[in-house]
Amino acid sequence: MSKTSAGKSKKLSSQSRTSEYPSPFEKAPSTIEPFLPQLDPSQIYITHIDRHPRDYKKQIFSFAVFVNATIAALLLWRIYAITPKYFALLQTIFGYANSESVDTIRTTRSEQVWIVLRRTGMMAFDFFVFRLIGPWPLTFFLERPANPVTWRWNIGFKAEEVVVRVSRNWTGEDLMKGTKRGEDSPFFKTRIEPAIETQFMEKTGYLMMGGNWDLDFGLMQDAHVLLKQDKMKVEAFDRYVLAHHEKAGWLAWKFATVDVSGGDVGLELRKAMEGLEDEETTDKTA
Repeated sequence: MSKTSAGKSKKLSSQSRTSEYPSPFEKAPSTIEPFLPQLDPSQIYITHIDRHPRDYKKQIFSFAVFVNATIAALLLWRIYAITPKYFALLQTIFGYANSESVDTIRTTRSEQVWIVLRRTGMMAFDFFVFRLIGPWPLTFFLERPANPVTWRWNIGFKAEEVVVRVSRNWTGEDLMKGTKRGEDSPFFKTRIEPAIETQFMEKTGYLMMGGNWDLDFGLMQDAHVLLKQDKMKVEAFDRYVLAHHEKAGWLAWKFATVDVSGGDVGLELRKAMEGLEDEETTDKTA
């Protein structure tokens, strides 16, 4: 085989190995491997380090505790106050006379309609309050296997905290399968880039929950266990997007931050470095 043919073969082989990973993802580095077995292959993850001051983190979390505790107290009061009324209404269904019974002979039709509307409104109000707001304190204090309270209880407030976000209402298949994968996928533009945008990354980790991303408090605790056991370094978690590939396993993208108005900051830095190298080459040639 000629040198030219060998060179072409080597080049094609290199391209095929690269193309099996949807850009900009690469094989996950060995430094993060101890963390990967705990991840769900069907999800997308973003990890970074929250370096906000401890006092600031305490203020944010204390406010969250106050809000959720207040909501929980109001809901418990509502249950205490309204339970006798619902119990009386239930008794009327089985034919027992009580304060909630309606005398159809002594009341007018309009009064009966008003009673029905008032009770329907009360039930609708309670349903939506407990359906929409009720889960907030439940997930904050009691969600299993982990919740914000157990997270803070176990790791406290550190100068450097590992933040792990997990995809919400979308999965890895949306990003890694189909004709458009990786950065060509519309989910890359609409889900990942906004999540690593420069201004958004200035938030403390607890404020990063939203419609597309949730915090995985269990994984954040696991990450700090690995750090405590010296199985990983904190830098290994800094600014990675993690996605599972059915053939290659876990892939990672080490990102800078994305400026929505001006493009990829990492790309701009690379261009600047390339420009400096070109200038140095020109100077040496001259």
